[in-house]
Amino acid sequence: MAFVAGAVVVRSSAASAFVSKAPVAVARRPVRSTMTMKVAAPSSEVLGLGKSIPSGLYLLLSVVSLGLGCWSCAQSNIFSPLTAETVNPQFVVGSLLVPISWGCHVASWIQKQNGK
Repeated sequence: MAFVAGAVVVRSSAASAFVSKAPVAVARRPVRSTMTMKVAAPSSEVLGLGKSIPSGLYLLLSVVSLGLGCWSCAQSNIFSPLTAETVNPQFVVGSLLVPISWGCHVASWIQKQNGK
């Protein structure tokens, strides 16, 4: 079976006599951007102990941890093949900074939206 604009068409020599050769009209919908946020940022209380840290510090931590994490990933994966003998624990731990940088980025956005 093949998918042709919402219609199921069976491709075989016996069934080819029963398949319509007419073009199928396709309705196209306009693409809407879903990257807008229309809700307010949560309060700084969701950050727990980090509720009093300013957004600039979170931003700095985010940039530094992203840089170090990407550098660690590049050192461990690009320049040497990753085998059991070549695994460097420092680079493995350093690569964990990449998702931490995303968390710091979100925390910075929360604090900036709350005026801190």
